[in-house]
Amino acid sequence: MPWLIAAPIIGVASWIFDGIFIGATLTRDMRQAMILSVAAYLTALALLAPVFGNHGLWAALMVLNLARGITMACRYTGAERKATLHALKNRNAVDAPHPAATAIASDSSP
Repeated sequence: MPWLIAAPIIGVASWIFDGIFIGATLTRDMRQAMILSVAAYLTALALLAPVFGNHGLWAALMVLNLARGITMACRYTGAERKATLHALKNRNAVDAPHPAATAIASDSSP
């Protein structure tokens, strides 16, 4: 039962960052964070599960969620910068007239 109480408290940061990174379409950054997190999880699993059994498995899962939250938090400022630049680039593309519309306007005579 204590693991059910700890899981949402420990995992909330990683789940919030999941939404941010997915919404910003920065899945490559998510993958990189997950690779590091899985390495931490496998290490914790190898150390804790043989000693503590099922509790070691749950503790390793908490390590995974904590590591995901930390690694994604470290990448957040870079992700925010990328998303801002992407939004500005797309906004400028939307504001610019389409080349075909410019050609049609220049062909018409008053």
